[in-house]
Amino acid sequence: MEFTPGKLKLVAALFVMVFCSAGLHIVSRIALNIGVSKIVFILYRNITALLVLGPFAYFLEKKDRPPLTFSLLVQFFFLGLIGVTANQSLYILGLYYTSPTYASAMQNSVPAITFVMASVLRLEEVHIKRRDGMAKILGTIASIGGATIITLYKGPPLLGGSGFSTDITTSPEKMLNRTLGCVYFIVQCLSYAGYMVLQVPMMKNYPAKLSLTTFPCFFGVIQLLVVTAFTERDPRNWRIQSGKEVLTILYVGIIFSGVVYSLVTWCIQKGGPVLTATFQPLQTVVVAVLAFVFLGNRLYSGGVFGGILIAAGVYLVLWGKNEEEKIANQDKEGATLRKHLLDQENTEECPVTVQVWVVTRIFMMVLAHNLKIGQHHDGLLGMTDNAGFDKCTLNGSKAHFTWMCGLAKQWQGKAMSSRGKDMARQGKAGQAMANDAGRFNQVGGDLI
Repeated sequence: MEFTPGKLKLVAALFVMVFCSAGLHIVSRIALNIGVSKIVFILYRNITALLVLGPFAYFLEKKDRPPLTFSLLVQFFFLGLIGVTANQSLYILGLYYTSPTYASAMQNSVPAITFVMASVLRLEEVHIKRRDGMAKILGTIASIGGATIITLYKGPPLLGGSGFSTDITTSPEKMLNRTLGCVYFIVQCLSYAGYMVLQVPMMKNYPAKLSLTTFPCFFGVIQLLVVTAFTERDPRNWRIQSGKEVLTILYVGIIFSGVVYSLVTWCIQKGGPVLTATFQPLQTVVVAVLAFVFLGNRLYSGGVFGGILIAAGVYLVLWGKNEEEKIANQDKEGATLRKHLLDQENTEECPVTVQVWVVTRIFMMVLAHNLKIGQHHDGLLGMTDNAGFDKCTLNGSKAHFTWMCGLAKQWQGKAMSSRGKDMARQGKAGQAMANDAGRFNQVGGDLI
């Protein structure tokens, strides 16, 4: 599989997005363990992201940013609702009832949801009968399957000790928490997939990428302020009480809500929503490693096997996208070649058409001249005028048409001059016709 510099840049951005997103699960879990209010934590992270993104979007995209309209504002408000308020609130609730590893594993349903949404809305072309289409489908299934193995099958432990573990036990209370967390994560995955898919049509009308990330964040902050005002009425929950809380808010606000959301928008524009979502399952592998390093969780063989399957799935999707681009380029080259051949064929046909028309024209003018009947003369010439004009317009080029019209006018001028001289003896009408014939002759010569 060949990678162009642009494709390598896209893949590198996707890997950065994956590692930064994996850190979100660990840092958010640490923040919840500290005791930060869930909704206040989300509000502060988005305020931080807005303060970081706002100046860059304003100064860097002054020339690229289209004027705001009421329709765009409504779309930004809706993106903020599903991509910021709903997505992040549901995520933090799901994480509260589960663990970082489980949270990252549930995120792996995003590629399948995004794939279905993009296919239904015809934002992603899927050719099932072609190998590129089958590769994308199989790659998506493999990525989700690998993440599912990591979640459901542990296998024998490879590394790790008996330190802190976030694994959920099978007690009734824990099972209820896991069920609630699962429901929250399912709805959150739907909202996040919708956020990525709905950005595609918006990019056509609003190409400013940073602003496209900043405006939903702005409306998300307003929505979260309203929600937090009703749910957190105790002023103590709004206070930041330790340096760890500051660090977690800064990381999640700057790195995730700022950098990752901007990378998501850029990657969607360059590679499409399906390719961007397909890298999501890699988070499970990274989170498993981070949880082993920072939280002391064990590393199991099931995680390793699932990680290999996820990597194979991502490769299949990348290969499918690359093949799809090759086929599209070949189709464009074929269409250009066919158009060139058709144009060349039409150009070669034009002289033959002109020759046939000229011969027909000469025959008609000679016949009209011999008849010396004005009505028949004008009618026959009109027939050849219309036929020649239509034929040349359909098959000829502008140069051939101009040459043909000039030759016709010159022949018409000679015929009328000859007849006008005959009629000049009969009166002024003949003299007028002779003058008109001279003008026709001159115009025809100029056109030739």
